[in-house]
Parts: sequence; C-alpha cells; structure tokens
Amino acid sequence: MTTPETKTLLRTVHTAAGEARPADGDAATYLVAPSAYRPYVSTTMPRDGDGYRMAARALRVSRSPALQQSLLDGWAGDALRRLTARQAAALWDADTAPIARPLALLNAAAPRKGNEAAVLWREYRRRNPGARSPEMTMRDYLGCLYYWQFQRSVDERLPNLFGSLLTFSLAVDFVDAEDGAGLDGEDPYLVAASEGFAALAGAAPTRMAREMTLGGAVSYVKDALARGGRSADRNPESSLTPDEFFTIRQWEGFHTPLLRLALGSRPYRHLTDGTGTYLPALACPDIARVFGNALRYDDVVDAIADWGNHETCNELLTALAHAGSRAVHGYGDALAQAVDATLACACGRPGHEEAAEYAMGFNLFYLLVPRYVFRRQLAALNGPGGDVAEAFAPPAAGTRLRSAGGHLASGLTLHTEDWRPRWRPAVSTVEALAQCVARRCLSGAAAPARLVAAAERALARCDRADDDDAHRRLARDWQGVFDAALAAGGLTNTPQAAPLRRAIDRLWGAVVLAGAADDARLFIETDIAVRATFGLPDEAGRRVRRAFFGVTSSAVDHSGFSPYGRIANGIGTLCRSAERDRTP
Repeated sequence: MTTPETKTLLRTVHTAAGEARPADGDAATYLVAPSAYRPYVSTTMPRDGDGYRMAARALRVSRSPALQQSLLDGWAGDALRRLTARQAAALWDADTAPIARPLALLNAAAPRKGNEAAVLWREYRRRNPGARSPEMTMRDYLGCLYYWQFQRSVDERLPNLFGSLLTFSLAVDFVDAEDGAGLDGEDPYLVAASEGFAALAGAAPTRMAREMTLGGAVSYVKDALARGGRSADRNPESSLTPDEFFTIRQWEGFHTPLLRLALGSRPYRHLTDGTGTYLPALACPDIARVFGNALRYDDVVDAIADWGNHETCNELLTALAHAGSRAVHGYGDALAQAVDATLACACGRPGHEEAAEYAMGFNLFYLLVPRYVFRRQLAALNGPGGDVAEAFAPPAAGTRLRSAGGHLASGLTLHTEDWRPRWRPAVSTVEALAQCVARRCLSGAAAPARLVAAAERALARCDRADDDDAHRRLARDWQGVFDAALAAGGLTNTPQAAPLRRAIDRLWGAVVLAGAADDARLFIETDIAVRATFGLPDEAGRRVRRAFFGVTSSAVDHSGFSPYGRIANGIGTLCRSAERDRTP
C-alpha cells in the first residue's frame, strides 16, 4: 500500500532502540525499562519525554499528505472509494435505500456512543480519590486487551506497556471524532502512549509502531472519503469482495499491529516469525478467520452507531450494503461457530488453542467495556415494545438451543465472494453444545464427565427458563460450569478464582440479559480480577483464565440469549421487512 518514498517516511517511526536486539537475544520484543505505573492504583500517568516525541512523530507521519496521497493513488484508495460509494447508495439515503429507514429508526432509539472517559474517570476517582490523570482510563482500557486476550502471557510487566503503546491508535481514532472518548485533543493519548514507545524495543514494537502509523493514514483517508471531500459518486454497482474489505478493515482497525507485541514475546514467539507474525494463521483458515472475530464482534456491537456516523469500515454494514438482510441474519451466531470450529479443527498444526483464547477474550471485551454501550443499547432496543422489541428479543423458551446451533463452512471469511453467508442453520443437541462449552473451558484435554454434565445442565435450563426470575437464576448454572472447570485443573480453592466466580453472576445479568448495572464499575472490577490471576504460578493462572473466558464466552454464545446474535438478527429482521415492503 506504500511507495518507496513513503516506506522511507515510515522508517522514521520507531520505538526505543529501533529494531536493535541484545546480542544474545532471540525475542521480537524487549523490555528496556520496567514501568512504575500501576493500573487503578497510580495517581498520575508517566510522561516520558523521548517516548512522547516518538509518538508525536508517528502521528505526524500518519497525517502526512504524501503518505495519504500514496494510499489514495493505490489499491487502498480505490477500495475505499468503492466501499464508500456502495454504502452511500445502499444504506445512507432513505429515499433510495429502503433499509436506511429501519437503520435510522434504530439509530434514534440507541444510546450514543462516546464520552466514556468521564464515566470511567468517576469510577477511578471513587476507588482512588488522589487520581489526577484522566488519560489513565484510556491506557488501562486498552491494556486489558493484553490481559484478557493473551491468556498465556507470563511476564506481567509487558501487557501494561503493550496497552500504553497501543494507545497511540486512539490519537487517530478519537480526536475530533463524533464518538470520541471525551478527552481534549491528541495530547492525552500521546502521553498515555509515551511510556510504551520509550520502554519497548525490538523488531515487533517498532514494526507495530510503523503499522499503527500506516493504519492511522488509512483511517484518515477513509474518513475523508466518507465525508464526501474525495468520494466518488454514489454507485450501487460498486463492490468489494469480503477479502478486499477485510484487508482494509485489518489496517484501519489497527488489528495487524495489535497482535505484534504479545505474539513476539513468551510464550507465543515459538509460533511466530521474527516480527510477531502468527505463522499458524498462514496455514490454517480456521485460525486466520477466528482472529478476525476481534473486529467482527466490534462490527456487531457498533453497527447502529457506525451507520449513524457514516463509518464505512464495518463488515456487518458492508454485507448489508452488498447483499441485504440475508447477509447479516445469523452473523452473530457465525462468530460463535468460528470459535468452536477452531477448537475442533483436526489439521494438526499448532496454535488453535491460542487463537481461540484470543477470540474468547474479545467476546467479553466488547460487551463489557463502557465505550461500546452494549448493555444500554440492547436494553433500549428490547424495551419499548412493538416490532423493534420483538426483533431484538431472545428466542422463546423451548426454542433457544435451536438458535445456538449452526454450521459454518470452511474459509478465510464469513461470506462468499458475492457476500452470501458461509453459515447455515443447523439443529444442535444439548450434548453437542456441552462438548463445545467444555472445549472452551479446558485446553488440550479430554473433558471430564463432571464438566460436561455441568454444561449440559446449564444449557438445558437456559432453553427452558420462561420468566425473568428464572432467567436471572441461570447465572448459578454457569457458575457451576466454572466450578467444574476449576476442579478439572485442581484449582477449586484458588483465592484468585473467587472474584471471577462472583463476576460470572454479575456478567450474566448485565451482559447477557442486559439488566441494570454500573457499567464502569463492573468493567473495572472484572479487569482487576483477571489481572490478579497473573500473580498465580504460570500454569495455574492460565487455567483459571481459560476457565473464566471459556464460561463467559459460552454463556454469551451458547445459552440461546446471545447478545451478538440478537443485535445482528434484530437488524436483519427489520431490514428484511423493509426490503419486502419495497418489493412490488
């Protein structure tokens, strides 16, 4: 996507010591200096002068007219023009696009995304009255990615700094954005990123910094085209293939660089090349596809807000623009099938467990982080009654497990080249789903009978529960699955597991049922509980985290109350009605 001149420009971006490595080292990521910053405990955010200058330099390169013009003149610019033209014609204009009307109705009903820094900061100050740096909220919210998604990490010092470096992406994404976090200007994000730039060295951090810089430029070009300044005319015949779209989505969503750091460090680096590229994803399509869940969960949760903001890089909306409602009904359930297909894959290559863990961490992340207003969104859509409430309601008792089943054909994407779904409905049994739950909760071992039985009991009761009280009591069954998973690993009396067990109860009510909750407090308390498990011996901590995220992702995906399924199917149902009304 770049020219020789812009490659030279990108080479001016680096972290500490550039790509240098110690003479006796073989890792792709090195720690130059440990951080004194402690999430949720420190009162101020470190500001490293050298790191700030490196981050500011990267932002200037992202904004460089030369880099942006090179993108506009190349394949990326052409793809973004086609994407913008297609969405403008198919989604934005209610006079010409029938599905624009239900999307406008949903946009009016849903809560606004953004300004989450203030919500998080109130909870920070409640916990730590001496806190003085609101930008801590942004560093810590991104830092949790590296604790939740990379569950096998063994050096607790690194995820904290990885989150710092990734905060650079917010200086691109949030400043002057309709849905920004509510901090003023770029300075807070560069301060939050400064320590990561200064403390991390090696090929992976420097490549990550350059890829974030390039991703920032892609994002700026995308936004300019969406605003209409450089856009082609609206053209319903313009199209992108799913492969083309997802290449752009990986860059503007900063997903490619996000993976570099953790995968370039222990215990992942044996699965990568010298820069943090995950080699199993190049060989197994199931692994490659499940990594994409990190973006696709976001595209479900953000679909309504992205339509309102004319955010074009959303796969659910892009599928809707190309092939209508048939391309999105079932999309949320296909994400669940992608995780289970990865864990069941028999190709024999390494790396499946690690990839599925990554997706399971993101499964909870987008439902719980206050930025995405998921709980309030689903409550608003399911509350007022009428067609909207019906579209977003969970399936009726006795039918839920039918909605939790399905079959996803093999492939790198969720859709065929012409945006037809690769998934199809399929009736599943309690026994088959329980095996999926057990695989999510345990790594690399045959599921013991107690765990499978606990999963079967939870699933059967989820299918039968027929009133609000019964729905709430289902949390106990998922806690029982967690208990059985801990017992399988000999971890029943692990003190660090107790807060996670309590969290399952609260997460079921708030995240799956969209009940009342203090969103910031629930997120922060869950994050603190997950981070505390890194104080355990490495293997014990990994098993506790796998059990927790295996249970939470199973409760989300396989209970029949799937939040991702309800959002995607609700949008699909209302758009299908609009398509039928328009049909002569």
